[in-house]
Amino acid sequence: MDIQRVIERYDKLMREDAFEDAEKHLLYWLKEAEETNDKRSCFTILNEMTGFYRMRGNRSAAFDTVSKLLSIVFEMGQSNLISKATAYLNSATVYNSFKEPEKAIDLYKKAEEIYKAELKEDDTRLAGLYNNMALAYLAVGSLETYANKMDDLFEKSESYFNKALSVLDKNKASYNEKAITYLNIADLEEKRLGPEQGESKILELLDKAVACFEESFNGDFFDFKETAEKCIPVFRHYGYFMVANDLTDKIKQVKIQFGEKK
Repeated sequence: MDIQRVIERYDKLMREDAFEDAEKHLLYWLKEAEETNDKRSCFTILNEMTGFYRMRGNRSAAFDTVSKLLSIVFEMGQSNLISKATAYLNSATVYNSFKEPEKAIDLYKKAEEIYKAELKEDDTRLAGLYNNMALAYLAVGSLETYANKMDDLFEKSESYFNKALSVLDKNKASYNEKAITYLNIADLEEKRLGPEQGESKILELLDKAVACFEESFNGDFFDFKETAEKCIPVFRHYGYFMVANDLTDKIKQVKIQFGEKK
């Protein structure tokens, strides 16, 4: 199977918001890979499907996909460690998205162990992992059952956000990722200090995120669009309505072909 062409076609359908066709495409090729016992292609397609079902909010399909993916990871043993770590990360993000952050943290730790051993310290994949780990700790700290450990969990969350920023600071043109990280930290401060006591810190973080978007708009437009769409509701939540409207207008203004602005 030419898995690269399969994924390229899937990416094209997703950019066109053709979600039903994108799902059918992945399911068709997953069945083909399973019938031919093509584990490598199954692994790649299942990784894509974790993100697809998470984004579409399909809990049962996402969990079923994670189960199949982790089964293949178990069979891999000590081979393809980076790929294994990415599968752990994708699976963990599914659990965290569907309100099971404890399970997510266990898998993120497995990914972290591999990434730290196999990747350079400035690899942006580490930043993505750290951001996701911070969100999982933030989610656990927000649960009533962990009220007695809330401060420790919020500190853990902050430490991973700072680790993510440290990696991103070593990379040029990582403005989209930095914008998301600053907004994530703003959410942390709101939960830890409250909207009034944390106001000055929150506003400072929001302004840093805005500055990042001003830079990222001049880069890869698809990345900008994808990130801006995630962050617009956050800016509205904090009363940054002009920023949210400006980002919305920029998305509408630009006629896009993937990777280019026209």
